[in-house]
Amino acid sequence: MINIFEHYLLGEKLYEQVVSTVFKKYDLTYMEFTVLMFLANNDYDTASDIAKYRCIAKSHISVSIKSLENKGLLEETYLENDRRTKHLKLTKLSNPIIKDGKKAQNDFIDTLHKGLSVSDKEKMNEYIGIINSNIKDNLNDYRRNNE
Repeated sequence: MINIFEHYLLGEKLYEQVVSTVFKKYDLTYMEFTVLMFLANNDYDTASDIAKYRCIAKSHISVSIKSLENKGLLEETYLENDRRTKHLKLTKLSNPIIKDGKKAQNDFIDTLHKGLSVSDKEKMNEYIGIINSNIKDNLNDYRRNNE
């Protein structure tokens, strides 16, 4: 049987190794790179979003955001109707990093998919969708039962 926790940790280590050439090339930390790529790959744009979806401490994200702002790679903005929430926006200076980062991420995915047929990938996506649905359903049940 697969040890899902070991699987996750090994995947995370491999991912960091694959993308390390990019963040080192641009003199970034892994956390700074993670923040940039999260913003480039998602419609979410707040520090809270990054903390929630990447399970990273807000303190680490804040330090990275400040550093990225100082490097001119990121800026904070506010919506007209909400002056309380800072929204993060990539600057044009981040474009080469994002381009190289996405290539590295695709290389990582290609490594994971090596030896899988198109049919295998489709089945895998279906199974992962079922597992994710089970997780969400059970989290909701757990919350309701423990309130």
